[in-house]
Amino acid sequence: MTIPTTYPPAKIAVIINASAGSGCGSEWVEQLTGKFRACGMEIDITLAKSGAQTVDAAHRAVNQGAT
Repeated sequence: MTIPTTYPPAKIAVIINASAGSGCGSEWVEQLTGKFRACGMEIDITLAKSGAQTVDAAHRAVNQGAT
């Protein structure tokens, strides 16, 4: 049996509560994306401004195969 040494890239969903604290600007999102890319990961960031948007984003991410 051969154990794979590489795996297909995971689809990572990042859902951020954009209304918390002082909020999240585009510069912050770019920095976060860059940090994940530096580790070899691609992410899909959603800035949710309400509880309903957070739930919708989570459902959408799962339906699109995110982990």
